[in-house]
Amino acid sequence: MCMYGEDWNYAHSRLQETIVRLEGQPVYVYNVSPGMLAKVAYLDTMDETQLTYVKHLDLKPVPLGYCNYNKYACYLSRIPMRRDWRQGLRRGNFCSSGPVNADRIPYEALKKTIIGEYPSFERAVEAVAKIVSIAWRRHWSVNKHGEVFHKGSPKPVGKVVNGRVELNSKHMYLTEALQESL
Repeated sequence: MCMYGEDWNYAHSRLQETIVRLEGQPVYVYNVSPGMLAKVAYLDTMDETQLTYVKHLDLKPVPLGYCNYNKYACYLSRIPMRRDWRQGLRRGNFCSSGPVNADRIPYEALKKTIIGEYPSFERAVEAVAKIVSIAWRRHWSVNKHGEVFHKGSPKPVGKVVNGRVELNSKHMYLTEALQESL
């Protein structure tokens, strides 16, 4: 059963102009109309809209983390907000730890973050020869100096040496999480 019942006005006020998921893919909700029909568009085809019932939308928070955009890996996280009545992710309720303003990140890059589409570790290490930094998983990135970062930390937690990550001694607790990411 839908958490909004049949109150389409309430659903509209909570979902309009937010990002939620439909069948595992992030969608932008334009509006909700009578009959609990939501007008949505997949983030990679924003100009093509479709109608779906609100009950088919996944209203759990979309996962964030590193976003690869414009030669940078920037860590996206939600901003704790009071009086924010909207259900999904929207411009203005998340921020970036990198040099890129979160409001300027295009929907295509945001989609890749939400669905967890990243290059392999090996490809990421190759790529940093031409760019500033890149993420290979939601919580792991590497920069052009071979420094490894975890969850947007401003300080590196390790370094790439001979194609392998060596964690700093005080970050050895991340060993298992690192192994799972490789």
